Amino acid sequence: MKYRIAVIGGGSSGIFAAASLVDTFHNNKDSFPSDCIDVRVYESTRGVLRTIRSSHQDGILHDTTRKPSELIGAGFPRGRKEITSLLTKHFPPLQQQKWFEDRGVQFKTEQGGAMISAADNASDGICDALLQGEMHELIDTKAKITSITRDNQTGGFQIYVGDRTEHCDCIILATGNSHLGHQLASSLGHTIAKPARSCFQFKLMDAPISSYLQEGVRYLLPYVRITYKVKVKGQKRPRIFKCEGPAQLEVCNGTIILSGNAALSLSSFAAFELKDAEYKGCLFAHFCPDHLGGKVEKVEEYLWQHRQDNPQDVVGERCPILHHYVDYDEYDWETESFKTISNECIPSDLWQGLTEACGASYGS
Repeated sequence: MKYRIAVIGGGSSGIFAAASLVDTFHNNKDSFPSDCIDVRVYESTRGVLRTIRSSHQDGILHDTTRKPSELIGAGFPRGRKEITSLLTKHFPPLQQQKWFEDRGVQFKTEQGGAMISAADNASDGICDALLQGEMHELIDTKAKITSITRDNQTGGFQIYVGDRTEHCDCIILATGNSHLGHQLASSLGHTIAKPARSCFQFKLMDAPISSYLQEGVRYLLPYVRITYKVKVKGQKRPRIFKCEGPAQLEVCNGTIILSGNAALSLSSFAAFELKDAEYKGCLFAHFCPDHLGGKVEKVEEYLWQHRQDNPQDVVGERCPILHHYVDYDEYDWETESFKTISNECIPSDLWQGLTEACGASYGS
């Protein structure tokens, strides 16, 4: 009799779990004969891997040259304890990279550390890697699980898929932030922590810098510090959250969208506080926190000195402060070093607007 494993959810986690199981069974045929294991993925919508197909530019992996402890400290404000063992013992970053490369995926590392497929159609390359072999045959789409009950006689589970009932011996819940997934977990006796949205972009309403930016253009901020200050009930002093990293600004229908690693990290670290504040408040941005110790007065002195040393330069033409980072995908064999790329800390359009707001008209 086959041992049935039900994977509920056809996102990246669910498909990866199913693909990993299939790999394990194929690589250990002596221990797991193919005729005794059955893996099935249940996805309630018409297709799988929708998030990867729509937003792969955010990366499927993150700079695998960094130690797991650094990745956990920078990107996991909650759940660090649970994920530490996974990233250090069971499935470390370099092994994750190899898993995809063995399936034909070649990565390139973005400035912010995100690793995306180097193929022309990046998202399709990742999806093809996850859906290799017999994976398509294991997926049931438009298969919404309405409830799960324990089967006391067999020790397994009864899952209710629409108007039919199926038996399985093991369940992998990979439903993401779905409320149905929380309900299914609760019905099986699990305790669900209070949910709060995280890893989201910020909409900057009535921001004065919107008049300096062009509609539909994405502006890269190489390295910024975003600060959010919020008054917490029962505490005299406000709580201050700070996150650093690359970010992006884009104007959509007159509204500025702040995204990128710095924004996503802040939305995670301050998830509950942002929810309690109804996602309102003030964000403060430091565009060059990694220069001169991040001290504003030092940066101001540097700018004044640069102006005196370069009187012929146009003030609002470009930002004189540069951010440098090492591109580990570009190696120069002559100098035996990786390529260093320099970008202006503040994009030229935004810099021009900021200098004009300070009273220095363009061309002065």
